[in-house]
Amino acid sequence: MFKSSSLITSYNSIVVFTSKHKPVIVAFVYLILISMAEIIAALYNPVPGIIIHIIILFALILHATLNIHEPIGKMLLSLALAPMIRIASYSVPLVALRPFATYILIYFPLAISSFIVCRSLHLKQSEVGLAVKLPAIQLAIGLTGFIFGVMEYMVLHYPPMVSRLALSEILLPAFVLTMTTGFVEEYVF
Repeated sequence: MFKSSSLITSYNSIVVFTSKHKPVIVAFVYLILISMAEIIAALYNPVPGIIIHIIILFALILHATLNIHEPIGKMLLSLALAPMIRIASYSVPLVALRPFATYILIYFPLAISSFIVCRSLHLKQSEVGLAVKLPAIQLAIGLTGFIFGVMEYMVLHYPPMVSRLALSEILLPAFVLTMTTGFVEEYVF
């Protein structure tokens, strides 16, 4: 039979371990675990990679909950968004949908989760980069996304998302990509 005293002992040992060790070490351990899941998913098989990401996600949420009143708890809660990205991107059936529709399915739950994490941590818009402070510099940095996007396309050779270069064909996919890979990913990171 499971006793509540053993649960309290386990809880206390996790909190003590986390508070005694620097948050950098704890974050580094999670980084290694996430990297292992990525390597397994990319080089071996996506299914075990997804399973490992799910385990890491639950561990991060539990670890964050046990330390929610400590700064490390806040860091762990925000770090939980990383495995969510991979779980969502691997879980969406890519074949049956139009290419830009998959971005909506992947990034909409991630955007909602990110918003909930920011609200839970009482973060202000300026603390997550949603403030215009130096518009010229921010615009210049934003335009580098176009350059990096072209470079990424040249390296990875993605298939075209539209059948022809007509404004009516380009507007919706361009808006979806801007809001998902552009805005949501930057908001998360």
